[in-house]
Amino acid sequence: MDKTDVQLYFLSDSLREMVTMLSLDDKCPWVTVFSLLQKKAESLLCSGCSLDELERLSSAIIILYTIESGFADYAPLEFNRRTGGYYYIIGAENFSDVSWKIYSIAEEMLNDSEDALIVNSY
Repeated sequence: MDKTDVQLYFLSDSLREMVTMLSLDDKCPWVTVFSLLQKKAESLLCSGCSLDELERLSSAIIILYTIESGFADYAPLEFNRRTGGYYYIIGAENFSDVSWKIYSIAEEMLNDSEDALIVNSY
């Protein structure tokens, strides 16, 4: 396995975990988006991919984390009437860690694909 395959494997696995957590919130608007990204990562892992495809996938993920997308303000939380506070839905306690992992892998993949394009252009 080369570095890209390892990145795609961990990205696909993290996206699958994210979809599972998001699915716990029956009002979550992001389940479909992350499901599609997970399927795309899995497809690229199974069939191979070009630098352009990696860049598109990575960019699509990174764009989700901008303030404008709305996902940056989302968390699978529920209100606890007894305490008056919000808490992660049971099963989504690792949301922040998985979210950060997805972003980090996407950013690394994007940087690697840009570096490869620069090297290949010389």
